Amino acid sequence: WLGISHDRFLSAAVRGFSNEQFLARIRKRASLPLLRLLALRLARKTEVATEWRAAIGEQLLGLLGRARCMGSDSAYRAHWLFPIMHDKPDGLAAFLQQRGFDATRKASSIGVITAPSGVTPPAQALAGFQRLLYLPAHEGMRRDDAARLASAVCEFDQWTASP
Repeated sequence: WLGISHDRFLSAAVRGFSNEQFLARIRKRASLPLLRLLALRLARKTEVATEWRAAIGEQLLGLLGRARCMGSDSAYRAHWLFPIMHDKPDGLAAFLQQRGFDATRKASSIGVITAPSGVTPPAQALAGFQRLLYLPAHEGMRRDDAARLASAVCEFDQWTASP
């Protein structure tokens, strides 16, 4: 569409402004509809949205299994994005995007820190991040959408399985 991936476009759009544009762009006033949306979001009960996100994430966890879901042993899971490990994360992301799911490899600034000299690099963490894919698990998602998402992941796995 723009000659760049949607991940790169969205990441640049939400990460702020470059240094030379920062002051000029931050001085602009938000539109009235955007301010009304902000007021509505601030007035809503965030606990309800958090509980729903957690429920959707738990549904995905049950459908996909703990083995492939990063952080599944965490004591508190209130999902916004649902990180999974997959042997073909780029292929799965494209497959899910064709089915209307916004799966992404670049959903956060989380990464593996380079080990200081003389320290063994964290091989397991590096390998894990190469297999990382984020699935959507937000408060706007319905339970049947979560089931359809899990089904699409399983369909991709069957489609790409070695004979």
